[in-house]
Amino acid sequence: MLALNLNPAPHWIDLLPGVRAKMRPMCSAFMARAQMSADVSAAEDAADHSVAIAKAVFDAAVIEWEGVGDASGTVLPPAPAAISALLDMRAPYQAFCALYFHPWLAADAEKNGSAPLPNGTLGMAQSIAVPATDFAPTAPAA
Repeated sequence: MLALNLNPAPHWIDLLPGVRAKMRPMCSAFMARAQMSADVSAAEDAADHSVAIAKAVFDAAVIEWEGVGDASGTVLPPAPAAISALLDMRAPYQAFCALYFHPWLAADAEKNGSAPLPNGTLGMAQSIAVPATDFAPTAPAA
C-alpha cells in the first residue's frame, strides 16, 4: 500500500543543538524546482550536484529557522546566502539530509505498493505463456 502524507502542516527539524528549521512537507515540486536551479546546473561533479540540490530544496521548503546568525550575533533570515553557508557545514547538511531529504527520496525510490514479487510477476497477473510440451533438442555439433 502506498502511504500518503495527508498532513500538509509544516514541522520543525533539529539541525544542530540550538539550531532548527521549520519546513514545509517535502514534495515533488521542491525537487523539480531544485533540479532546474542554476546552481545545480553549474555543479561540476556528483558531490557538488548533491549539495546544490539539498540547498535548493532547503530554500524552497524552509519557512523560518532559529539559532542562525552572523559572526557578530545578528540573527539572519533564511535567505539563499545564509542557507548556502549553513549547508556548507557538514553537521547541518547531514542532519537536513537524514531528517528531511533522504526519507522522501527513499519513499520515492521504493515505489511502495507496486514492487514485483520475488519471482518477477505481479501477484494478480495471469500467466500467458504456453507450457512447453517437450525439451528442445540439443544443437548439432559443428
